[in-house]
Amino acid sequence: MENGHPVTKAELEAVLKAALSAQDDKIKAALSAQDDKLRAALSAQDDKFKAALSAQDDKFKAGLSAQGDKFKAALSAQDDKFKAALSAQDDKFKAALSAQKDELTETIRDVETHLLTEFHRYAKGQQARLHTQEVSVSDLILRMATIEDRLLALESRRPPTV
Repeated sequence: MENGHPVTKAELEAVLKAALSAQDDKIKAALSAQDDKLRAALSAQDDKFKAALSAQDDKFKAGLSAQGDKFKAALSAQDDKFKAALSAQDDKFKAALSAQKDELTETIRDVETHLLTEFHRYAKGQQARLHTQEVSVSDLILRMATIEDRLLALESRRPPTV
């Protein structure tokens, strides 16, 4: 229709194709620009998310480290308390053992004293008995000597000596 000629189908198709191609190029360009904007926005959001996640991770690690330090300190304090209690029990045990040893030593000494006392008493009684027997034997010997003297005097007809 430019020249007053009627538009042919082929021309119309060519015009439409050109128009569609131009429209298609505009849409592709717009979509590409939107895609670039979305990718940039998504990348920025991703960077923000990574930074926030890294910050949270650092906070978590710091908190975990602080809790670990607190736990170690509490564990060390409990260990110190346990060692002190164990040492106190050890001291009590040693003191009780020493007291038992002293008591046993004293009991052994008492038994020794009692045994020595009883041995002395027994020996004293035996000594008295032996002394009595010795005196009796001595008296018997003296009597025998007297009888022998008298018998000898009778046999020899001598007058007795007094």
